[in-house]
Amino acid sequence: MCSFFEDLVYNGGVWYCQWNEQRASGWGFALAGGMTGSPSGGGAGGSLGGQGGSGPRGVGPGPTGHERVPHNPCQQSGYAPRPGWYASQMQSIDASALSVAAQGNYGTGAMIMAFGIAQWRRGALLDGQPLGASRAYANYVYGVGFAAAGFSLSFTLWGANAYASASHATYSPAAGPMDATYNSLPTANVQNITRGYNAYMNGTTCGR
Repeated sequence: MCSFFEDLVYNGGVWYCQWNEQRASGWGFALAGGMTGSPSGGGAGGSLGGQGGSGPRGVGPGPTGHERVPHNPCQQSGYAPRPGWYASQMQSIDASALSVAAQGNYGTGAMIMAFGIAQWRRGALLDGQPLGASRAYANYVYGVGFAAAGFSLSFTLWGANAYASASHATYSPAAGPMDATYNSLPTANVQNITRGYNAYMNGTTCGR
């Protein structure tokens, strides 16, 4: 399945997904309007950033006693929904955007997708932390959601990093070292997003 930003193309007897520059450009414009700005509290927002714990490479107990990169993130979910709910939300958003784009309304489709992605910011619909989830779990289900919507892992991480950068996310020293590649995110965030993404792709998302 191709993501909102790709077209399904048949060439030389092979079907593949091809990047659609027009759609991606429209999304970039919509994203700039829908997600930038300082999240509530002046820090980084939701699943895409924020202050956290310490330890080598961000692994170890955070300020609430949670592991930064837990073996079972679902044990830190609080009252937040299970990973499957986040997957279904992103699939619905992607399907809506694709349906509109298929009618030639790329700008509207981009706005739908940008609005959906913006729901991962702090305090919004897809942020599990107000429901007692740890930051590790919030980042884990972010990875799950983007995998379910058909995005690549590199795009998923790029999006989180871009948002953290655009929103001027700040982290306390307790958050641990920043990632060498996605340098607006702590390494622990990158690890938890990656684990959630891979778990969805492998059919091994966590359970309580």
